[in-house]
Amino acid sequence: MGDPKVQLYKYVTMDATTAPLFSLNVSQFEQLLKPIIAKAVAEAVISLQPAPQLEPADEIFLDEVTTLTRRSRSTIYRMTATREIPYSKRGRQLIFSRKTILEWMEGRTVNVPPLAEEAADHLQKVASKR
Repeated sequence: MGDPKVQLYKYVTMDATTAPLFSLNVSQFEQLLKPIIAKAVAEAVISLQPAPQLEPADEIFLDEVTTLTRRSRSTIYRMTATREIPYSKRGRQLIFSRKTILEWMEGRTVNVPPLAEEAADHLQKVASKR
């Protein structure tokens, strides 16, 4: 494992001179520590900065589509087989575009009139037939 006395006398390189660590005076020791402390502080500052927020990727997969559309996996598979839902394939894997799926869902939205308006329209039609 080595002589403990030899391990105690580690050598530190300062500029072009090599001296045992215990033989350094205070100013030499400070000079040795300044770059080490500066590096540690810089790394700490960088680690404290918030990570940049990235936009969600447009490419999504089956599990996310099931969550987004609130449909089961089997329903999504059936919709791809009948080409009811926009998709592409990479090999055997289904790939979807988040933007395209959201647009597709928006296009499939049906505006249902309030029940009172529907009842009034029905009564008008019945009255006009008499």
